Amino acid sequence: MARKKDEIEWSQDAVMHFFGKSEWLDRAVLRPLSHIAPCWDLRRTDTVGVFMEEEYSLAVLMNQLILDVARSIPPTDYHAREDAVIRLREVDNAAVYQEEKRWRDRRTGKPLSKSSIGGLMEQAAIGYEDVPDLVLAAAGRVSAAMKHGDATFDDLDDGHADMLAEVLTVILFIRANTTWLPEQSEREAIEAANAS
Repeated sequence: MARKKDEIEWSQDAVMHFFGKSEWLDRAVLRPLSHIAPCWDLRRTDTVGVFMEEEYSLAVLMNQLILDVARSIPPTDYHAREDAVIRLREVDNAAVYQEEKRWRDRRTGKPLSKSSIGGLMEQAAIGYEDVPDLVLAAAGRVSAAMKHGDATFDDLDDGHADMLAEVLTVILFIRANTTWLPEQSEREAIEAANAS
């Protein structure tokens, strides 16, 4: 039986292909984190969707994130997952409000930019070790993209690519702050002690 256009086969291989065949993923997701991991270029391995783990790189966290997205059951309403994260923070009601599925600037009534929404998610998630709602949101966004015929991250239109990148960047930022950065600081301290 043939699948309908909006039906997809959600699998680890499909998700790894979605990210692994991208030429823009590292620029969109890791470059904004170059202040904490200066090596933001992803180097491919022989396995599609698995990137080479290098010193001063977030590739190990990216590899884990891709697996986490692939192992998730994508929600149909990924916006609700993103909104749940924003609500973790006491949102300054004088500054923003939500109308239907859009966060808006209370002064102007205009929708917030993707980077502003990413900033709200980041601020809300600080202090948490992980943000499972954002992993589910990412899975929902990838699933929706695949249903629309986008086989890779690079196939997304700019708006959807930008928002998925914001979600992934926030997840990696939170995970780096709770796992990678403390390990990196410890390694640097040991190297400094051994050098003296």
